Amino acid sequence: MLLYPIQPKDALNQAYRKVKPFRNDVDAFRQNLLYLISQVDDAKDEENHKTEMRDFLKKTYFGED
Repeated sequence: MLLYPIQPKDALNQAYRKVKPFRNDVDAFRQNLLYLISQVDDAKDEENHKTEMRDFLKKTYFGED
C-alpha cells in the first residue's frame, strides 16, 4: 500500500480550520498520543490494542471535564 501525504488544508473542511485549539489541549493530546505509541507491541493481540485506544480517547477527549 502506498501512502500519499496530504496537507491539513486539503483534508479538513474549512469550518474545522477556523477553530483554534487551546494550547493545553494540544499538549494533552501529544502526551497521550506518545503514551499510546509506547504501548503498541506486535506481540499483543487486537483486544489489547482496542483497550489502549479506548483509554487514549477517554483521557484525551472524554476525561474529567
